[in-house]
Amino acid sequence: MSGRIQLLATLLGLQLLLVAGFLYVDVSGAADDAPSFLEFVREDVDRLVIAGEGDEIEVAKGDNGWSLAGGTPADADKIVDVLDKLENLNAPWPVATSEGSRERFEVTQDINQRHVQLFAGEEAVAELYLGTSPGYRRVHARAADADAVYSIDFSTFELPVAADDWLDKDLLHAAGEVTEVRRDGAWTLSKSEEGWMLGAAPPALGAADAGALDPEAVEKLVERIADLRVTGFAADDADLTEKGAFTVTDDAGNHQLRLYHDAEEDSYAIESNRIAGRFAVATYVAEQVIVAEEDLRLVEEKAEEAGELELSG
Repeated sequence: MSGRIQLLATLLGLQLLLVAGFLYVDVSGAADDAPSFLEFVREDVDRLVIAGEGDEIEVAKGDNGWSLAGGTPADADKIVDVLDKLENLNAPWPVATSEGSRERFEVTQDINQRHVQLFAGEEAVAELYLGTSPGYRRVHARAADADAVYSIDFSTFELPVAADDWLDKDLLHAAGEVTEVRRDGAWTLSKSEEGWMLGAAPPALGAADAGALDPEAVEKLVERIADLRVTGFAADDADLTEKGAFTVTDDAGNHQLRLYHDAEEDSYAIESNRIAGRFAVATYVAEQVIVAEEDLRLVEEKAEEAGELELSG
């Protein structure tokens, strides 16, 4: 009797495995064969307009790449990533089709969390509404020209409406190698075949005098200038005091940078004559750039240690 029960249990287990296999093939096949949620050619899209939460943001592609309104460089990698995701969205089956459900899921023209339009020239090639979220990294969505509501693998957080979120944070990077940095009225660092020089002082890494350059301080300063990264747009109403003006020489020639401090907020802003606008910069970055000449030199103890190491070597 027990043998028969064991045989029936084995057969039942095999049946369950077969059913699970058929369901897996059916579901995966349906996902693979599912129609695209949106029909557009990503390479043709040259403008993206996003509205939501009472705000609207627009990015457009021109001869110099993607930019925000006014021509400020936008984060091209972020934009391309979003367009790739939108192009590859699948819509296996709708979760609702009635007008009442569209309102409930907040995907109507008047009630939505995001209204997204993609343009190729003046033609709108795709338009959609994003609404409520049924789960982690999923959102209810409806194409503007369709009635069906879908649950798609996407998130409204991937389509922010704040300009800071689309700004190219590297827009003030130096063009190639930095060969000179001058803080107006304070000091000049210039790079020669022998290394960095401060004014007329040679870069004596092993010199036993307190006037020797501190190579770590110099490299940190030049790196901060060359790889300058902003955090967003500076506040328009900030009460700013200029803390330092710099002239930087790189592969594209000379450009000027001006750093400002807001004492009330204890925050910093920066301007460049290469890019219009004023941008926020992290405090630790600003403080590593606004240095005096003595901050670029070795103190006496360090200079003596450097000289002893060179002699012993």
